[in-house]
Amino acid sequence: MRHFKQWNIFLILLYVIGIVAWRVLPTFPSHSAQAQTHRHGTSTTLITHAVIIMMENHTFDNYFGRFPGANGRNDLPLA
Repeated sequence: MRHFKQWNIFLILLYVIGIVAWRVLPTFPSHSAQAQTHRHGTSTTLITHAVIIMMENHTFDNYFGRFPGANGRNDLPLA
């Protein structure tokens, strides 16, 4: 029985040392040295603004019905 108690204490101590070493020791520097910076691509067009309008249960005509030149699609059948 005494042997069993010493073995449990040894395993618990080994476990605690492993957890402490895992949390305290720094990570390998090779992982951060391999990280490369990516260049951002350049745009082929000169986009200055992007506007997205979205609301639930509103149609195109509800928003832009009186906007000049916004005729929508005329080839769809009426419901």
